[in-house]
Amino acid sequence: MKKIAYQNPQGGVVVLHPAPWARLVRLAGEPGRPVVPFDVLARAYQVTAIEQLPNGLKAEWAETEDEFVERIAAKDAAGHDYVLVDELPEDRSKRDRWRLVNGRVEVVE
Repeated sequence: MKKIAYQNPQGGVVVLHPAPWARLVRLAGEPGRPVVPFDVLARAYQVTAIEQLPNGLKAEWAETEDEFVERIAAKDAAGHDYVLVDELPEDRSKRDRWRLVNGRVEVVE
């Protein structure tokens, strides 16, 4: 899943990892049913995956993964020039030198 990154005022990079259980779902075949975050549905039916609903119930994602990440970015990175990134540098020991370069998070020496 994509991550949200933006430069903070001190020059470092803030990386937000959207929580997958916050993605919106609805019970399939019931357009009047409210759209809820997955964790609400999961708690109500005591499941950990959308495919595990009991008694033939089916759920569908109410937003694509990209729509989900954009919704979280608009809420949690409001007021910042953020980018969506697929990858982060593997070496986290140099995290203090992470910078946004051409829409990517890179280690700047």
